[in-house]
Amino acid sequence: MERRNTVYREIWQAAKGQIPTGYHIHHANGDPNDNRIENLMCLSPKEHFDIHYSQGDWYECQLMALRMKMSKEIISDLASKANRKRVEEGSHNWQTNPPAKGRPVSAETREKQSAAGKIHNKGEKNPMYGKSHNAESKAKIRKSKLGKYTGSKSPMYNPTIYNFIHPQHGKRSCTMYDLRVEFDDLGHNGLSLICNNKQSHHKQWKVINDEQK
Repeated sequence: MERRNTVYREIWQAAKGQIPTGYHIHHANGDPNDNRIENLMCLSPKEHFDIHYSQGDWYECQLMALRMKMSKEIISDLASKANRKRVEEGSHNWQTNPPAKGRPVSAETREKQSAAGKIHNKGEKNPMYGKSHNAESKAKIRKSKLGKYTGSKSPMYNPTIYNFIHPQHGKRSCTMYDLRVEFDDLGHNGLSLICNNKQSHHKQWKVINDEQK
C-alpha cells in the first residue's frame, strides 16, 4: 500500500500550529487534493472514523480501524462493506480489470508468463502427449491434489482400518484416506457417514464387519 502525500499536514501546521500526537487531518469536502486551510480539520482518530462511517466511506474506515487496532470482526465487516460498495459502483478490481479469458494474450505477456513458468508444454510438446496415466501415477496425482497435510500428517487423519466393499471394485481393507487416494471421486464426508453407521452406502461403497467378510 502506497503512503499518501501528507503535504496537507504541513499546511495545517504552518497555519494552525503543531498537530497533537495521534490526531488526523480531515478534508471536509472529501477531496484529498483540496488542501485549502478552510477545507482542513484536525480531529481525533475516533472523530475522524465517525465522520467517514456516517458518510459510508467504508474503505477509509477499514484503514483507520486497522490503525486503531479495532476487533477483527469490525475490520472484517468494514472490508465486506467496502467491497460491496465497489461492486455497486463498478470499481472493483474484477470489474475494471476483467480476466483475459476470451481475449488474445499479447506476445509480451506470453513471454513474461513463459519466463515465470506459467505456460506448460502443450500438445505434442507435452511429455504425456498420447499417453494415459496408470493406476500408480493416478494415485500420486490424487495425493498431490489432496494437499500438503494429508494422510498421517493431517490433524483430521483417521488411522482406523475399515472393511469396504463395492459391487464392481470388490473389497478393500484400508483407511478412508487410502480409499480416497485410490478412487478420487469419493468424498470425505460421504465415507465418514458410512464408517460411522449414519448412512448405508456412499457411491455404492459399503462398510462390512468381520463376520460379513
